[in-house]
Amino acid sequence: MLPDAIFGALDQLLPDRLPAEGAGTLCNFQVSVRDRESGHDASAREVLVFNSGGTGARPEDDGLSATAFPSGVMAMPVEASEQAGAVVIWQKELLRDSGGHGMYRGGLGQRLEIGVESDCRYVFSAMFDRVRFPARGRAGGESGGATQLVTSESEVLPGKCKLSLEPDVTVDMRFAGGGGYGDTLARRREAVMNELLQDYISERAAREVYALSETDINAVNQARLSGRPLATTRR
Repeated sequence: MLPDAIFGALDQLLPDRLPAEGAGTLCNFQVSVRDRESGHDASAREVLVFNSGGTGARPEDDGLSATAFPSGVMAMPVEASEQAGAVVIWQKELLRDSGGHGMYRGGLGQRLEIGVESDCRYVFSAMFDRVRFPARGRAGGESGGATQLVTSESEVLPGKCKLSLEPDVTVDMRFAGGGGYGDTLARRREAVMNELLQDYISERAAREVYALSETDINAVNQARLSGRPLATTRR
């Protein structure tokens, strides 16, 4: 978390040059898979999975989605994680609307839903930050989305926890997005339309945050249905 604090101090001396805050620390979790009948530690298979939220938007560009900073550790592919043990990753996708809005958007966080094979119990250990304090925007940009954890039994989990779960229970993890940079209404219309087409932002955000017209929203929906490139004209 230290680089964001340093950037915040330097921004007071060197305005318009420092990125907004990002997810910061790695979003790591560990799964200890145990035989359902014995449940003994001796039979455990340990899987430590590295993931990342979004970086903060920069003074001249969007933040990077699901990218570690300041760490250079890469996120683990689904195939590698599942090959290491009995872990099953049911969903892995970029998290819509998680990047802070602004003239430049913060990098998107990501969503993972994990579980295990049906004949296994498991211990889930979370090591997450940005639960109560999401990444702040800069120069008028908005904060990114916060980290959220919830089980399939609707139990909301803290950012740091360790608990034993049954085979039919999954954990839905939503990692923090980066903060935005600059005034949202200064964002290019073409960029907003393309992000809506790629499902990086919702129609609500396009309409209420970026003031995208109904005509442009309909054009995006038509392009999505037809599978054709989005045709935009500058205004």
